[in-house]
Order: sequence, then structure tokens, then C-alpha cells
Amino acid sequence: MKVRAETRRLTAPLSGGREGATVAVEPLLCGRMQAPRGFLEGEGRLAVPRMLGIGTPRSQWLGLPIPAFLIHHPSVGPFLVDTGLHPSVSSKPVENLGRLVSNFARPTLDPGHDLPSQLRARGIDAKSIGLVVMTHLHFDHSSGMAEFPGATFVLTYSE
Repeated sequence: MKVRAETRRLTAPLSGGREGATVAVEPLLCGRMQAPRGFLEGEGRLAVPRMLGIGTPRSQWLGLPIPAFLIHHPSVGPFLVDTGLHPSVSSKPVENLGRLVSNFARPTLDPGHDLPSQLRARGIDAKSIGLVVMTHLHFDHSSGMAEFPGATFVLTYSE
């Protein structure tokens, strides 16, 4: 599969918004993963070994939720923050995430709990989502990006 993305800086507010508008934020669980505590605490000279779980038995690793957020905006309509895990992760994580990530993080996604399925359950077609705001591009936030082909993706630009 080939993907082409046009990069453009955001220089003005997104169209459709209006001053004083309020939104509703709906958190959605889009998978789980395992990680050592050091994965979340990244300071000190031993930060990298701890992040990789060196010296931490698997039994002490944390189970972490993988959220995405559905924003209900009164004039822009529904949009997303992050995309969670791709639907294929529920059956074959290696095909979407590769062997290294699959073995390290052991991601899980219950069938029917991927983001497009959860949107369908709310009467929203994933193809109708016009905007996805990405907090960052780690696999647990971005694995499902391909499920939103009509969306504009907004992310920070680092120079």
C-alpha cells in the first residue's frame, strides 16, 4: 500500500469553528498494551534500560489502555484525537505492528473494539471523519490512521 500525504502548515483556525462553541469529548478504549514502569518514567542514567524493561520481570509490567477521543463539535461535526490500534491487531498484530513491537508491547484489541467499529456503533462512518488531531505518532496512537482516508491529519511540526 502506498500513502501520499501533502504537508502544509496550519496558519489559521480550521474552517467551521465559531467563537464560544463548546464541545463534548468522548474517550474510547482502542486496545491495550504492556510496558515496564520505566517506559513511563524516563529520567536518570538508567532511563533507557528501564524503558526497555531490563531488570524488570514481565510479571511487573503495567497494562496500559490505548485511548482515542471522539470530539463532538457543534459546527465542525465529529472529529478524532488519535486513532488507536488498527482493526487487524485484533487477529494478527505482527502484520500491522511488526514482530518487535508485537513481542515487546503485546498489544491486544478485542474484535469489534477498533475505532471504526466504535464509531459505527454511534452512527458515524469512519470515512465521514474529516479531521484527526494526532498527539504524536507512537504506534498506539497512530496504528489506525489508514482507516480514515478522507481525513485531514493535524500534528505538530518540529524543526
